Amino acid sequence: MLRRPIEVAAKSRRLLFRYTAIIQADDRGGGRIVNWDAIGAIGEIIGAVTVVVTLFYLSLQIRQNTKAQSISTFESAMSGFNEVIRYSFGDTERASVFRRGITDPDSLDEDENILFNSMIRHYTNHIYKLFRLYESGVFSESEWINTVTETKQLFENNGLTRFRAENSYYSDLWAEMDRRDTTGISSFGFESTEKHE
Repeated sequence: MLRRPIEVAAKSRRLLFRYTAIIQADDRGGGRIVNWDAIGAIGEIIGAVTVVVTLFYLSLQIRQNTKAQSISTFESAMSGFNEVIRYSFGDTERASVFRRGITDPDSLDEDENILFNSMIRHYTNHIYKLFRLYESGVFSESEWINTVTETKQLFENNGLTRFRAENSYYSDLWAEMDRRDTTGISSFGFESTEKHE
């Protein structure tokens, strides 16, 4: 990309040195005339320098924009997780419904089951958004691996395997979870008494 401006600058220097002055004496009248080749050479040098400076400036702007976008995406991810936590564990009653829904979903009455499904959908929608951002290259690979690994770990509990089986809308997210190894990277503060096979 920089080859053309460098070639132009080299050509301009050759022209400039060939004509030692922009203004030369005129043999006939003793006046001065303009050497247009030398002016053109100077113009080409200025143009080449301008192109190089512009390319350098643009590369800096792209780096800064990429960094700002990464920070913004990370902040959005963390805000989403915090919102899920507030929604699911905002009070003792909700926390109880969530815990029982995860570990013993059959213990929930009809209203609690609706609330639990709403909580899980809220969480899954956030993960699904991050998955789409990861696919489009906006959410980093390292952050996505941590997120999907933790999600897979959570979804191995009874109440969530049922949710997963009943919600094919997220099938591409489920497939992404299946292809990842599960390692216990987080402690959720509850343990399922029995894993759903």
